[in-house]
Amino acid sequence: MRRFSRRKFKRPSVAGDPVKAAVKVRNRLTRVAAANEALWTVIKPDTLKITGATATGAQIREWARANDLDLAFGVDPDVTFAQLDSKSAIAAALWLKRFNEDTGYTYVEEWRDCDNFARRFRAFPDIFGTAAVSAQVAVFGIYATMQHPFAGITDGLHALNAVWTDAGVFVFEPQGLDLVYQRLEDWPNRHGISAVLMD
Repeated sequence: MRRFSRRKFKRPSVAGDPVKAAVKVRNRLTRVAAANEALWTVIKPDTLKITGATATGAQIREWARANDLDLAFGVDPDVTFAQLDSKSAIAAALWLKRFNEDTGYTYVEEWRDCDNFARRFRAFPDIFGTAAVSAQVAVFGIYATMQHPFAGITDGLHALNAVWTDAGVFVFEPQGLDLVYQRLEDWPNRHGISAVLMD
């Protein structure tokens, strides 16, 4: 089984992409959940696909150090973490964002704010993922001081998510209907990350 690479990830060169900027994916999904009297109808998302690669918490910490990321990790509640197929991860994120919108799960200051949205993404693989994997899916919570604008957030301490995929490790904004993500190594707020939640 493939393992989490211990060496620095070499980003593939992409023609016309010297900036390594954030990517925004428009959510083109129509409703996935609708209320009808006392009943909800929910269109089930596709099963979240994993690649078969796994990593331990120690390997993830080593990768962070090799990529000049001095991160404070929480405890490792699981022994191994599973890598996601990147296309499947994008589709799942767009589905959950549409589900949040359809069910009225919107921002409410200090009650349903950034940490609540980030927690939903950490739990999402458990609800709609596959039981065929014997590892925790590698979707993590992160807290970062936003010194540089990202996905419409301009300052303060913010909760986001990070995910390990076959295309690399990415940070993404859990709020909003569209998906905004960026390679963690290129993310301008990476040195403002104060905590990583691996549960």
